[in-house]
Amino acid sequence: MGADAVAGVRATTKTRKRLPIGRTGRGAAMAAPSPRPPFPILGRVIGHRGAAALAPENTLAGLRRAAELGVAWVEVDLRLTADGVPVLLHDATLRRTAGVRTAVSRLSRDRLSGLDAGSWFSPAFAGEPVPDLSQALTLADELGLGLNLEIKAPRGCGGETMGAVLEALTRHGADPGRIVLSSFDRAALRRAGPGPWAC
Repeated sequence: MGADAVAGVRATTKTRKRLPIGRTGRGAAMAAPSPRPPFPILGRVIGHRGAAALAPENTLAGLRRAAELGVAWVEVDLRLTADGVPVLLHDATLRRTAGVRTAVSRLSRDRLSGLDAGSWFSPAFAGEPVPDLSQALTLADELGLGLNLEIKAPRGCGGETMGAVLEALTRHGADPGRIVLSSFDRAALRRAGPGPWAC
């Protein structure tokens, strides 16, 4: 989204009239206008799993391709390894993307680092690794990409997965204005707030 659009949103936010809280009319309590938008400013187009039609999904190559296309935001999926490291992966196993039938939750980060997550897509991407969240955050910073991090977890593990993601975001010093957390797992979403990552 261009600077004019961002400035337009900020101007709208600053000039918004105060809204009544509770009762209306004389003496009603008023809400102060927000100094900034209460949520990240998303682009009109968000790359799905990076740029999944043009590069292997949920890979650093996919993030690079999305940036080359001029996309400002991408969605990626996160799952936890056996040793609690958030990695970019949609499916519960690596069967489709790396030829390994084992669940990612049973594999260590070291074991994943040696897998080829690119050849299934095209020989041009042979050797593309399964990235972890830290690597994706670093590259997204370099490319100026915002990330929609969709949390995937086995039943009953959503809160634990989100907790590991929040720790990684804090360690990295990620900008809350460039991160959106999403999930179909209610426990994961509850774990996300309150805090800088909750809208």
